[in-house]
Amino acid sequence: MFWYAVYTKPRQEERGAKNLVAWGIETVYLRLEDRKSYTVPAPFFPQYLFARFDINLMLRKVQFTRGISHIVSFGGVPAAVNDEVIDALRCRADGDMVVRSELVLKPGDAVMIQKGPLQKFMGVFEQELPAERVRILLENVTMTARVAVDKCDVIKLAAAS
Repeated sequence: MFWYAVYTKPRQEERGAKNLVAWGIETVYLRLEDRKSYTVPAPFFPQYLFARFDINLMLRKVQFTRGISHIVSFGGVPAAVNDEVIDALRCRADGDMVVRSELVLKPGDAVMIQKGPLQKFMGVFEQELPAERVRILLENVTMTARVAVDKCDVIKLAAAS
């Protein structure tokens, strides 16, 4: 099974996503928080969502699902989306698939790592690195180390003074 970009009918992203889920298809429908208007979050990618399914078994069902216009294709062949792309998108969203305002870190901010082998380690933010990574200084009684981790795996504990 692969991920595919699915083009929806205008303003029917949520309807299409719900109907695909009803078919048992895993979907990623991202929305963007609008802090200014306090309205329902708008689609992050208007008229697009992502669905993971077996193209040989579910293509026709997906194509004819209410709210769906078509599957993004090149030369008549549905274009698969890499798992890494979907993981990166999910990383930017919360559990409700809403992308919130960007995490702003300043040198000296106290942070905690939330995922991976260094989960629950606390440190001090030093700098942003390429590819959405950050450098953190970890210190404890027995050691000091600088590590690079994905930015989305870090939460801010306190601002630098």
